[in-house]
Amino acid sequence: MNKYKEMIRDYKHRIISFHLCLSPRNNYFFSSFSIDSSFDRLELLTLTGINPDTFPSCLIQLGRVPRLYSLIINTWNYFNDLQSIYRLIFALPALKFYKFTISEGNNRIYRTTLPMANQTQLSTIKYLDIGHSCSINELAHIVSYTPELRHMKFINNDDYYHDMGIILLPNLTHLSISANDLHFDEFELFIKNMNCMLKVLHFTVRSEYKDISYLDAARWEQFILQDLPQLKEFEFEYYRYASDENEFEKPDGEHNRFTSPF
Repeated sequence: MNKYKEMIRDYKHRIISFHLCLSPRNNYFFSSFSIDSSFDRLELLTLTGINPDTFPSCLIQLGRVPRLYSLIINTWNYFNDLQSIYRLIFALPALKFYKFTISEGNNRIYRTTLPMANQTQLSTIKYLDIGHSCSINELAHIVSYTPELRHMKFINNDDYYHDMGIILLPNLTHLSISANDLHFDEFELFIKNMNCMLKVLHFTVRSEYKDISYLDAARWEQFILQDLPQLKEFEFEYYRYASDENEFEKPDGEHNRFTSPF
C-alpha cells in the first residue's frame, strides 16, 4: 500500500481517471492519503468498498478537486446517514455524473431524510444513478438539488408507502426505474407529475398482487400517446410472483394486444 501511495503522489498531476478498490481491512488508506486539489486533472473517480466512516471526510477533500466530473461509488457496507452523504455530493462544484450503488443482499430499506433544496444548494449533476432503495417521496427531495438532470436511474423497493409528490424535471430525457409492488395508477401519476419530455424509458416492476393492469396494451398505448409524445425507446419488464402455479392466469384477448401496429 505504501508503494501505491508513493506512485500516486508522483503522478497525481497526470491522473485523469482513478479507480480504487478497498477491502474492509484496507480502508485506512484515506487516513494518511487525500485526493484533493493536487489532483488537478482528475475527471473520473471510482471508489469500491469504501467504509461509511471514511466516506464523509473523503468527500470533503473531493470538494477541492477542480475537474472531478464523474464519481462512482460501489459499496457493500451499511450507511446509517445517507443525508450527509448526499449533501456533500451535491456540494461538489463540477460533478456531472454520479452513481451510488449499495449492495443490498438483505433487502434493507434505506431512509434518506434529505430536506428540499433551496436556490443556494443546487447541483450541476446531469446523470444520477441511485443504486439503493428509495421511496418516491425521498426521490422528490433528492432531485430537488439537481434541476439540470437529464438521465436518472433509481430503485423503488418501498412496498408499504408511496407518496406521490410532484417531481418537476423539465430537462429529463432518459429514465430507468426498477420497482416492487408499484401499481400502474401510481406509476402513471409519477410520470405525469414530472412534467418532462422523456425520450427513453426503461421500467421493471415486480409484484405480489393479482393486479394485471400492466398487461393492458391498450392502456399503455393511451398513456404513451397522451403523456409521452416524445418517447423513442421503451423497455418494459413485468414480474408477478405467486405461491403456486394455479395463481397465474393466462392473459385474455384484452391483455394480449402488444403485437398491434402501435
